[in-house]
Amino acid sequence: MLLGYRGYQRKRLNSRLSKLVKERTEQLQNTNQKLRDAYEKVEALSLSDSLTGLNNRLYVEQHIHSDLDLSQRAYENHYRGKQALPKNADLILFILDLDHFKQINDRFGHDGGDRVLIQLKARLKSVFRESDYLIRWGGEEFVCVARQTDRREATDIAARLLTAVSDTSFDMSPGSLDVTCSVGFACFPLVISEHGPAGQFSTLLKLADHCLYASKRSGRNCFVGIESISTRLSQVEKLSTTEIQGLLNEADSTVVTSLESEQNIRWP
Repeated sequence: MLLGYRGYQRKRLNSRLSKLVKERTEQLQNTNQKLRDAYEKVEALSLSDSLTGLNNRLYVEQHIHSDLDLSQRAYENHYRGKQALPKNADLILFILDLDHFKQINDRFGHDGGDRVLIQLKARLKSVFRESDYLIRWGGEEFVCVARQTDRREATDIAARLLTAVSDTSFDMSPGSLDVTCSVGFACFPLVISEHGPAGQFSTLLKLADHCLYASKRSGRNCFVGIESISTRLSQVEKLSTTEIQGLLNEADSTVVTSLESEQNIRWP
């Protein structure tokens, strides 16, 4: 009888211990999930712009290199006979800068300037896909990366960027404001080649920025872009601005613009 009672007590104790372990395990899992959620929120904040909610520099710098490698590899596989000429294997980097933004801040204050930047987000999203990168680079300058696309679409995207900004007035409540922008872009790969390193994102950015300044100098509210040049991106990294301009003036380089003629471009 005593042995039976002890067995009964042991079963009760084991049952309580099992229940306690289960409760503690669930508590630990809940705590871990809360920590993961909190970490994801902190990480999202660290990769996004607090004003517009778009991603920031750190985000694109963390992700762009794999995109460059993917694009380069697609062309390399084609030239090695591993696949057909790839479709939508290009990457296009756009830099957009709002024209005369200082005048907006002077007229409406920095709060007014912020309102324009916030409204710009929806206009950028109307041009680019969800899979593309939309980055507030700093101030009134934005970097947009069209991923896995065709460089033949670059001029159409750039033109749509110009009209998305200029065709509809910005709400300043009270009143409204007409705003224009300037755009520069560069396509990757610069040379469709069978070998070699993809090159640095910073160099592709430098080329797009070179085009942006050209569009500013050429009257604003226009785009200038590089579809291709005769030198690979990894080699362009070593060149000065003057040497880059020399490449763009060569016959086998392709520069495109919304201006009436390439001759109208005023390079920096």
